[in-house]
Amino acid sequence: MGGDAQLAWGILLPEKFTPLTCWSIYENGKELCLFEGEMYEDLPHLKLIPGDNPGISPHIAAHMRERPDRRLANLNGMYSGIYVDSRHSSAYAFGDQTGTRSLFWISDASRFIVTGNLWAFRGCDCLDRQWDKMALMEMLTIGIPMAGRTWLAEVSQLQRGRQVISSKDDSTKVRMLLEPTVRKSLSIKQSTNALRDSMDETIGRICRRLDEPVGLALSGGLDSRILLASLHTQEIEHRSFTFCYNSNEADNKIAQAAAKLLGEQQSAVIMDSVLAKLLNRDCRLINEGESQGFGFLLLALQVQGTTNTLMIGYPGDIFAGSPCGPFRLHSIKSKRDIADKMLKSHMCMFTPEQALKVLAPAYGVKWQDVLDEWYGSFDQIDQQSVIDVYMDHVLDYRLQRRTRPRIEAVRWFCLPIYPYMDERLYTTYRSLPLTHLDGIRAH
Repeated sequence: MGGDAQLAWGILLPEKFTPLTCWSIYENGKELCLFEGEMYEDLPHLKLIPGDNPGISPHIAAHMRERPDRRLANLNGMYSGIYVDSRHSSAYAFGDQTGTRSLFWISDASRFIVTGNLWAFRGCDCLDRQWDKMALMEMLTIGIPMAGRTWLAEVSQLQRGRQVISSKDDSTKVRMLLEPTVRKSLSIKQSTNALRDSMDETIGRICRRLDEPVGLALSGGLDSRILLASLHTQEIEHRSFTFCYNSNEADNKIAQAAAKLLGEQQSAVIMDSVLAKLLNRDCRLINEGESQGFGFLLLALQVQGTTNTLMIGYPGDIFAGSPCGPFRLHSIKSKRDIADKMLKSHMCMFTPEQALKVLAPAYGVKWQDVLDEWYGSFDQIDQQSVIDVYMDHVLDYRLQRRTRPRIEAVRWFCLPIYPYMDERLYTTYRSLPLTHLDGIRAH
């Protein structure tokens, strides 16, 4: 920890950490840079080691001095960081381009507070803790808080690919750093080979950094089976685990068949029905109304006895354009059209009228205000293709705000690894022709 009357900072360091875990602190009296995360790749001219890496923060500081409006290059992993420049009385908070690492912030004329834990704000005496009324209404109806909102009024979550800047003139702005997707002109064979090569390179690189057997969350889905094939082909030592409620589930049978075909071992982690009933209420509260969120938690508990890592095939289906709803993406022609169809598929909890009855009068908001924020979230996405608009929206909201927090429960017992969120593999996937996406994964 450090700082003075105007700047206080600290970083909580673990006693034990994985081979991917890195942190870095740089301070020279004029600048401060704090960085932490799980890194999937070394930096150019800098080999990373587990734990403290003094060279990362100076690298970031040098970039921020010259091009603060550009995304940080050469950082591949799940990370977050802060850069403070006292010469210009400005501070920046940033995260990885996939939005996997959570970062929460509040900024006004007298303060700029950034933390990786939302509940850390409970210790802020200067914060008037109030519910965010829009977030409550959005959660009850759409199922997702929009525009970076959290349960706490004034406290925001940094969204994917963005940077928040707090300046001396009391201004605060959130800047998008991601550039529009550029799709290449490739044949189905070229696309398949590019994806396979990128997948093998990513998994091989991450596993070499781990230097220990890796656990694989093997479901009946295609994405985790692709991970299994890559691990098997490269002869990387691993253990496969499948979570299910009974051994006859289709997911478990498909996982068993895939493992048997490759001559691999596979273990089923079967949920006890009595335990499921006891846990359901508490886990629904923890996961903001989502059910079955404890699947990954209990899977990780079982995996912990074998390895300290769990590789997860998320969210490859979204990169392939699989719609989260009963509609076909290729039939959609405009942002408004996709917004209407996605809104209809999301509205499965309360109608606006029902939500207003559930909420006390003091917490009600106009439904039109919610709609304005919903449609505005699509207008902010700068993509030429409506399918890329869809993918970005799902990554920004459904995955970052709803799905990923459930999966992150794995951290209670072991380190979650997301190969599909690796920057190299992510970039490869997002560069492939849209017309090939469904077929590429099947190959």
